[in-house]
Amino acid sequence: MADKEDNPLWSLVVWGVPALLLIGFGFWGIYDGWFRPGYEHVDFSRWVATPVGFAAGIYCIWRAIKEYRQMKSGAAGQGSQSEDQGVAGNGEGNDSQGKS
Repeated sequence: MADKEDNPLWSLVVWGVPALLLIGFGFWGIYDGWFRPGYEHVDFSRWVATPVGFAAGIYCIWRAIKEYRQMKSGAAGQGSQSEDQGVAGNGEGNDSQGKS
């Protein structure tokens, strides 16, 4: 499981699947709201489902790209070391330890 969390492509999978589902929900809202005139909840589909679906889908895509770039730059610049760890033995490390 740790291998998946360290892989930058994994963030695209984690955020990409909800993005596709939400954008699909947005397209469903377009279909229900604009192309089914006798539908009972047409206003909900037109003015709520479509914008919310697309906005949430775009947010998930933005978040996936941001997390992918962050993980990729961290993997390239730090090697196997995390950001809050210094080189062993030089006294650097997590600054939050020992401070109140």
